[in-house]
Amino acid sequence: MQNINDVTANINVLLLTLPVPDDQVAGYLQSVSSNGATNLSTPKSFTIDGATGQYITYDRDIQGTPGESEDMIISHGTTTYDIVLNTSQFAFNQQQSGLLAVLTAWRWTS
Repeated sequence: MQNINDVTANINVLLLTLPVPDDQVAGYLQSVSSNGATNLSTPKSFTIDGATGQYITYDRDIQGTPGESEDMIISHGTTTYDIVLNTSQFAFNQQQSGLLAVLTAWRWTS
């Protein structure tokens, strides 16, 4: 049964204007708390096509619906990418498997 207040999941991929140095990634990820995010996880490592980054998960309110997000920072060459999955808490595990499928197929072109 779906929650009547469920939100549509989305995956945003942002190219950051300035690269985030490796030693500042954890602080960058944790800055979401200043925008109302709660229950931030400890940063964990992940790999996309040979490049290593860090991610966290956190809770947030989405127009009255309990939401959950996964925020990933990864650099390739001189570009830093911020990849974010946003969805409701009850749909997070299902939507996260979709994100993992996208990341498994990800290939850098240069």
